[in-house]
Amino acid sequence: MTQTAISDAAGALDRPATATWRRFVRRNPTLVLGAVILGLMALIALLAPLLAGDPITMQPAQRLRPPSDSNWFGTDNLGRDVYARTVFGTRVSLLVGLSVAGISVGIGLVIGLLAGYFRQDPAADATNSGRAPTPER
Repeated sequence: MTQTAISDAAGALDRPATATWRRFVRRNPTLVLGAVILGLMALIALLAPLLAGDPITMQPAQRLRPPSDSNWFGTDNLGRDVYARTVFGTRVSLLVGLSVAGISVGIGLVIGLLAGYFRQDPAADATNSGRAPTPER
C-alpha cells in the first residue's frame, strides 16, 4: 500500500459525520426524499389520534360542508371529518404497503433460491462461470 492510500483511508475515518451525511444526500437525493416522506407518513400514522378527531363520528347536520377551521378538508355525505379519515387512513396505507413489500421479498427469495438450486441450463452455467459452453455428447 502506498503512503497516499494509507493517508486517504485515515482521512476517511477522521471525516466528521455531517460531511459524510452531506455527501450521502448529494449522491442520493431521491433516496433521501423518499425516506423523509415515508418517515413523515409513519409519524402521522403514529400520531393520528393526537392530530385528528374521531374519523367515525357521524354528524348528519354537518354533511357536505366545505373546508373550515373545524374541518380542514370539509365533511363527507354522512357528516364525517374528511381530514380525520385521511390521517387515520395513513395507518392502513402503510400497513398494506409494508405487507405487500414483505410478501414480495419472501416470494422472490424462495423463487430465486429454487431457481439457483435447480438450475438446468448448461449454457447459462458456462456463461456465469466465464468459460465457453462445450457440446454434450
